[in-house]
Amino acid sequence: MSGLSGKVALVTGAAGGIGFATSERLARDGADVAMVDLNGDAVSRAAESVASSTGARTLPIAVDVSNRGQVVDMAEKIESELGPVNVLVNAAGILGRGTILQISEEQWDRMLDVNLKGPFLVTQAVIEGMVASGYGRIVNLASIAGKKGGLQAGTHYGASKGGVLAMTKNLARYLAQFNMTANCVCPSITDTGMAEQFSDEVLQILIDDNPFKRLAKPEEVANAIAFLASEDAGFISAEMLDIDGGYMAD
Repeated sequence: MSGLSGKVALVTGAAGGIGFATSERLARDGADVAMVDLNGDAVSRAAESVASSTGARTLPIAVDVSNRGQVVDMAEKIESELGPVNVLVNAAGILGRGTILQISEEQWDRMLDVNLKGPFLVTQAVIEGMVASGYGRIVNLASIAGKKGGLQAGTHYGASKGGVLAMTKNLARYLAQFNMTANCVCPSITDTGMAEQFSDEVLQILIDDNPFKRLAKPEEVANAIAFLASEDAGFISAEMLDIDGGYMAD
């Protein structure tokens, strides 16, 4: 697979889980990586770890992706210190549980702010520089819950990820004129801190339902993201790539 030498990648939600694994993989592939997370201390430690293990330049930034002002400042800082973003991975997200009757308006709003408005704001902030740079790959982290609506996850979570799928399809059509791509990865439940929100009983149900009888690994999701970010995936766009051990089988 062709590398990303000379490219600048931006990964949100980069302090841990899929975002951290993706930052490390893109750095190994040669990219300089801006690592963004709400937790400034954690993302600084994560960026030091990635730089140490890969030799890549990393830039940690504490950002609430649902805050337009912070996102605009973030984009300006990245362009000033690393250059225009070539690869964007919108991995920041939160998980919630609950049926339509259990979710408060505040919970609904926060879920949509982080999981759907966040990717919109970040994409909007970097897309002009990406187009001007001549190379653009956008990979949004969705979920199989965005396709199925969410069974163990909450109504608001499924809705937010379904919105990400629709937004990505629209974005892919827009970017085609610039020979750039937008895709989604749709993991099943992954072995990250988010999984701890489920009880042991629910986790076992999810494992038993999976053909592989296990959770996804963050590195497995990161590897798929790295492919979609590469030159080799230049004619793949608007794809909703399931990383689920064959669970969806669609």
